[in-house]
Amino acid sequence: MSRWIRVCLTLAIALATLGSAPAAFAQDGPEQPSIDSMTVDQMVNCEPDGTQTSGAVYRICMPPSWWYNGDLVIYAHGYVAPYEPVAIPEDQLCLPDNGPCLPDIINVLGYGFATTSYSTNGLAVQQGVADVVDLVNVFAQTHGQPNHVYLVGVSEGGLVTALTTEQYPNIFDGGVAACGPVGDFRYQVNYFGNFRAVFDYFYPGLIPGDPVNVPPALVPIWEDYYQTDIKPVIFDPANASKLQQVMAVTKAPVDP
Repeated sequence: MSRWIRVCLTLAIALATLGSAPAAFAQDGPEQPSIDSMTVDQMVNCEPDGTQTSGAVYRICMPPSWWYNGDLVIYAHGYVAPYEPVAIPEDQLCLPDNGPCLPDIINVLGYGFATTSYSTNGLAVQQGVADVVDLVNVFAQTHGQPNHVYLVGVSEGGLVTALTTEQYPNIFDGGVAACGPVGDFRYQVNYFGNFRAVFDYFYPGLIPGDPVNVPPALVPIWEDYYQTDIKPVIFDPANASKLQQVMAVTKAPVDP
């Protein structure tokens, strides 16, 4: 999981649980166990993954029936590299170092939880919108129509959340779009291209290809290539002035 998605997921977890507190949901029948005596494993039941008509993989996790409040929270994941197989990105469901996981938090709060892989990876915003909308129907067929449906998304999933809640207000009752690129998408793409053009001016030939033509073979190995071939050059003290000029010209934000 990239550091950016990790930060967004942390924010999404904080926002999704803000103001939420477990409460007893009275149901007819024998007396239910106290929530204080239950472990997380007892409160969370993730069903076997299924496949949507689009080919996307979905997952539904439910709290015990006596604790379920009738509402559904759907998680829209962030960007996944296009060369990765279509699957639910497990590393985007939990924070690292044994941190909390979204299904656990959502179920312990009494909500149903569902997520989808989307039918494709890479830039999959439109596919993501279609798949999260379809996921509501999948959930309703197996668990009944939820009282309320909330959508939480990070990074690319933040954009999926913003578009979905805007376009389908009759289905979604609210959403949390964390760190989503919800500005002008053309300007965003142009910014990437402009930065690359400036970078190539100061570091000619360091990155293969150009802003428009990226060698396909470079895409799946980019992270390793950056560490071995690019990072040592741009952070070489001898090139400090070049890096300063790149940052001054592009005004690129810096991750502290």
